[in-house]
Formats: sequence, structure tokens, C-alpha cells
Amino acid sequence: MREWIFSVLGEGVKGAEVLDLYAGIGSLGIEALSRGASGALFVERDGEVVDVIKQNLSRLGLLAKVWRIDVIQAIERIRREKLRYDLIFADPPYGSLSIFGKKISPELPLKEDGIAVIEYSQHDSWPLKEVTPWREKRFGETIVSIFRKSS
Repeated sequence: MREWIFSVLGEGVKGAEVLDLYAGIGSLGIEALSRGASGALFVERDGEVVDVIKQNLSRLGLLAKVWRIDVIQAIERIRREKLRYDLIFADPPYGSLSIFGKKISPELPLKEDGIAVIEYSQHDSWPLKEVTPWREKRFGETIVSIFRKSS
């Protein structure tokens, strides 16, 4: 799945400012950094998992911000601070896509021509019917949809 995502993103990762929501152990954000992204913010609420992200970044010699905070609170803070990203990864917990779609994705903090990569369960239906993926692929139970903000 990661290989497909980064083959679609291609050279667009280089120099990108990345936001990794529901970061888990941070594999997508770390992969982006290793492919030349200029910076990353990881958002994860589980303290033990945040420690793993920090350890992985340290072990690889990568610098990034890591917030231990709920994604909705993080998005509110990002909006207040008027931050924008070239590339956003989001892997909301299965079954919570409707919350993500209604509260977060309508105004993702993307720069013009930014890209959002959303992973979700095939059992969840995309809540924003007016938004069409640029690319999409199914991996077993998981669907990866890539959206592009057009200028």
C-alpha cells in the first residue's frame, strides 16, 4: 500500500510540508521525510505510540514535530495558527470516517495544489459525495483515496 501511495505521489514529496493525522507509528510521514519532504507534523493521541514515533525519528536522524493530541483538537489548532500543508496523510480508525469527513476533511489545511491521502475501511462510505478522489485503490479491506486540491 505504501509503495503504491508513494509511486502516485512521485517527486511531489520532495520539499513538501507534511501533516500525518492519526499517525500511528508514523510510517507514512517518516517515509515522506526519507523521500525528501522538508518537514512533518505527526498527530497521535496515544502517548505510547507518540514515544515510538519520536524513537523512530531519532533512530533515523529525522527532525519533525509530534503532537500528542486528538485529531479534531489538532485541526482546530492548525486552523487557528493558519498552518497549511502540501501533503496530508490520514488513517482514521475504522468506523470513524463519517466523523472525519464531517468535522475535518471539508476544510483540510492544504496549500493550493496540495494532496490528501485518506485510508479507510471498505465498510465505511465516503461521507462527502461532492468530493471525488483523484486516485483510488483497494487493498483487501482498506481503500486508499488520494485527493488533490486544485488551484
